[in-house]
Amino acid sequence: LALVTFMLVALLVSVFAISAKRAYADRQAVGRIADDVAVARKSLSIRGALRSEATYITTRYESNFIPTPAEGDTLRATHAELMSEVQSLIGLLKKNGSGRWLEIETRAKRYDAVIPMVADKFDLPLAQRPVSLTTRRRDADKALVEEITREAEAVTSRLTNFDATI
Repeated sequence: LALVTFMLVALLVSVFAISAKRAYADRQAVGRIADDVAVARKSLSIRGALRSEATYITTRYESNFIPTPAEGDTLRATHAELMSEVQSLIGLLKKNGSGRWLEIETRAKRYDAVIPMVADKFDLPLAQRPVSLTTRRRDADKALVEEITREAEAVTSRLTNFDATI
């Protein structure tokens, strides 16, 4: 009788241990899902903000429209907010172990270096605004958007592959 009782207790403990291990794995997976959702949302938000900033610059810097110095200040302020969001995304990517954070950071620095130069030239007539600056801004913007898009696609792919029963 003692042997049977011992075997039943051992079986119960084993079942409990297996269930606890499964519950812990599910909890870890839920944490990864939440982190990936945060990265996906922030990536999409940043991409939208980059498109908005590009449109703002294109309609003012690359046309005969002569912006006021205050608009240059507005661009600097909104750009600073955008770059703060990019830094927040980079922090999330580091936390999640993504290998793309360094590439996004490099491209963000390149983009961030161009915008103040554009803002400085805002109040000049169109003929005096350097065309090379437009090209540099577009190239830097495109590179950053492409890398953020790659990360967003990777995260979205991971989200669709998670176990739906969690």
